Amino acid sequence: MRDMAVPTAVGFDIHGVVDSDYAFFGRLIRSLRAMGVTVYLLTGSRRSRCLRRHLSDRGIPRTVRILSVYDTIMSSYFVHKMRPTRNNYVWARPTAYCPERQVKMDDREFGRVKSDLCITHHIALLVDDSDRYLQHMCTPYFKWRNRPGDRRALLHRLADVID
Repeated sequence: MRDMAVPTAVGFDIHGVVDSDYAFFGRLIRSLRAMGVTVYLLTGSRRSRCLRRHLSDRGIPRTVRILSVYDTIMSSYFVHKMRPTRNNYVWARPTAYCPERQVKMDDREFGRVKSDLCITHHIALLVDDSDRYLQHMCTPYFKWRNRPGDRRALLHRLADVID
C-alpha cells in the first residue's frame, strides 16, 4: 500500500507518446488528475508558451506540468559558465513545439537528466517511446509503441501504479 501523504505522479513523454494520440492522452490526463494523480509531461524541447499553446490547442489540459530536459541541461551550462558551441553540440532545427533554434543533446546526458527529473519529481511510472534512455532510468518504464494493444496495456499498468 502506498503512502497516502505522497500523491502518485506519472510522466508522459510528449514526442512520440502524447503527440501520437492527443485525444486519448488528453482524456487520460484529465482522468488521472481528477483522481489526484500528479501528471508531468517530459520533453527535450524548451518549455515555452508556444509548446503550452500547441498542447492546449490539441486538448491537453493547461494545468499539466511540463518538465524540460533541455532547460535543465542548459541551466547547468549557464551556472557553470559553459556555453554550447559547434564543438560540443549540434544545433537542432526548430520544430512546431519550439520554433527557436536549440541545441541537440547528447543521448547519454539527455538520459541521465531525464532520469534525474523522474527521481526528483517522484514519478512512479514514465511512459516513453524510446529505449535509448533505459540504461539511465531507475523509474519504472512503460514502452509506448502506438500499437492497438498499447492503450489497454497502459491503463492496466497505470492501475497497478495508482493502486
